[in-house]
Amino acid sequence: EYRDAYTFLGDLRGKIVVTPAEGLRDIADFELDCSLLLQFLRERKEKIARVLILEDPELKVKNGPLGEALQKALGEAVPEATSL
Repeated sequence: EYRDAYTFLGDLRGKIVVTPAEGLRDIADFELDCSLLLQFLRERKEKIARVLILEDPELKVKNGPLGEALQKALGEAVPEATSL
């Protein structure tokens, strides 16, 4: 959720790297690297009012759960992350 009606940060999916990128059959077969996404959001945090996230606990995210990383990067804009 943005702080104003004029901000649009675009499609953020390209800022998440899936490793490995091929041969995936199950959620246990890959890990997400959200470093680029976190940096992008951190640099624009003054434009972000709130982030809501639903996170599957089985999802492997480099450097820990995405909800926790977003809370560190954006502070109060991320009140809590909810697991599925």
